[in-house]
Amino acid sequence: MQLFDNQDYEVIEQTTNMLDDLNNLGEEYDNISEMSKQERSFIIELIQRNKPKKILELGVSKGGSSLLLLNAIKDIEDARLYSIDLNSLFYKDNHYKTGYYVDNYEYLKAKWKLYTGKLAYNFMDEIGSGVDFCLIDTVHLNAGEILDFLMVLPYFNDDAIVCFHDTNLHTKLTKNQFVQYEYTNNLLISAIYGTKYIQGNFVKVDNWTEFPNIAAVRLKPETKSHIFEIFNLLTLRWYVFPPKNEIEGLANFFEDKYGYKWKKYFLDVCEFQYKLSNINKRKMSYNDILKKIFSIKNSFNNTHKIITILGIKIKIKIN
Repeated sequence: MQLFDNQDYEVIEQTTNMLDDLNNLGEEYDNISEMSKQERSFIIELIQRNKPKKILELGVSKGGSSLLLLNAIKDIEDARLYSIDLNSLFYKDNHYKTGYYVDNYEYLKAKWKLYTGKLAYNFMDEIGSGVDFCLIDTVHLNAGEILDFLMVLPYFNDDAIVCFHDTNLHTKLTKNQFVQYEYTNNLLISAIYGTKYIQGNFVKVDNWTEFPNIAAVRLKPETKSHIFEIFNLLTLRWYVFPPKNEIEGLANFFEDKYGYKWKKYFLDVCEFQYKLSNINKRKMSYNDILKKIFSIKNSFNNTHKIITILGIKIKIKIN
């Protein structure tokens, strides 16, 4: 049996049209985009096939993916892009505003509306329903995109396409051990009910991810009744938390869109996750104290072991 032979999966390959669309943005764009050409071509193919009119983007950064989407919809009549980022300033350099690079392509900005400074649910009533394509690319850590998806799902068309970047970032071979926890988007691709689209032109470069790093789901009319699968992911350990001043508003939003039981569930999970976070902080501090009380090191020339107990150093010769 072949992989992806089920009708609910499709592999997306690169085409000449995709490459033409990528080239329109110029060579400099390659240097600022945080996606590979293959990943960008995956998004372009989905847009060219489906001609979406109302596109939503969560996670803007300097504006690389915003430009990609704006360029892809420039010839689609009445198409609009609505972009949201929690940060008003570029997270890597606060001298720049979020999405600043789009200013270099003034001719594409007429179809763009940018919202920053708050979580997505604050803006969704203004943006409105009827979203038929969405790119979610925010923090890649629990509970980031899980909450992002729940905040925007009620505004999607029943057959909307939701694309997630960095779906396999946790497979990146790196000395940075924290990357192993960046599996949130992989969880969502698995948990969301719908037809899955997988990147078929994956190219591994150096120590980058071992598997395709972008994927999408086409929703079905039944998707919105499968929300347990998404809320259930919130019980997994969180590494990023919503701003504390947003929790009550987010809980009320969940009650309005999903019902009181999901508001209570969210608040219970928040309470648990904050307790877990405090326990882990205490564990780390205990370990730090232990290291100060007792440690074993080799001497500079590796001829002795130096044991430190309560500040007293004992030197033992190594045979």
